[in-house]
Amino acid sequence: MQAVQRAGLIDYHFHDLRHQFATLAAGQGASNVELATAMGHRTLSQLLRYSNLDAKNSKKFSDHISESILKGSTHE
Repeated sequence: MQAVQRAGLIDYHFHDLRHQFATLAAGQGASNVELATAMGHRTLSQLLRYSNLDAKNSKKFSDHISESILKGSTHE
């Protein structure tokens, strides 16, 4: 694609933007429903092929939930 060539990207395909969008949106807290709607996926398995959360983001949510449970508050 011309835009990829002009940007000087190597081994990058326009379709890779879908993966990048899903991963960044998930990392910012988008729910599976929000992601699936935005990307037009009908199944969770389709969505999971595109979004790749790293361990740091998963740990952030786990830590938050653990703190809430330990404080005795499950509603925030």
